[in-house]
Amino acid sequence: MDYGRLNTPISFVKKGNQKDPISRENTTTLERLFTTWAERRDQKLREKLSTAGTVLEDSLTYVIRYQQVSTISNAMHVQDHLTNELYQVIDILPNEQDKDLINVFVKKVS
Repeated sequence: MDYGRLNTPISFVKKGNQKDPISRENTTTLERLFTTWAERRDQKLREKLSTAGTVLEDSLTYVIRYQQVSTISNAMHVQDHLTNELYQVIDILPNEQDKDLINVFVKKVS
């Protein structure tokens, strides 16, 4: 694996709720757990057609190193630093081509 392809900085974050002290309204907060480098793989046309109308519609894959600071779980969210978009982790699978990497399937949070 060419680790130079891991060129997208992402953060794994935990989403939480907090009460605003001034307005007393509930607000959503993002707590950054750790940051890593990833390769972003968008869906190809065939995948987009086959996932239309399913849970995996509008999803993409981040390929990251297997060894991380913390264990990754489905309860986490991913924040892309380049697009500043938030994604929910759907599934975490080992990479079939390289055992040092894992695939993190995410879906955009609307």
